[in-house]
Amino acid sequence: MIAMKVFDDLVVGDYRTLFPDTSFPESGPNENWFTENDCYRINLDVPYDPETEELQSVTPYVQNGWAYLSRAMPKPGV
Repeated sequence: MIAMKVFDDLVVGDYRTLFPDTSFPESGPNENWFTENDCYRINLDVPYDPETEELQSVTPYVQNGWAYLSRAMPKPGV
């Protein structure tokens, strides 16, 4: 599972790497843990229309409680 930690900057990484001194259950951290540690799950499934849009990598951002690493953008000339 990939998580994003909000410090002064956005840091993206696996929660086990970001918190090496913390024991997690096999199922991973729960929602309370994410909230308490200012972390977000990363959504890699950005909806887009491949006919008119393309996915572009962007600076990580948070929207509706999820972190994203890409954004759907209009294809040039379409």
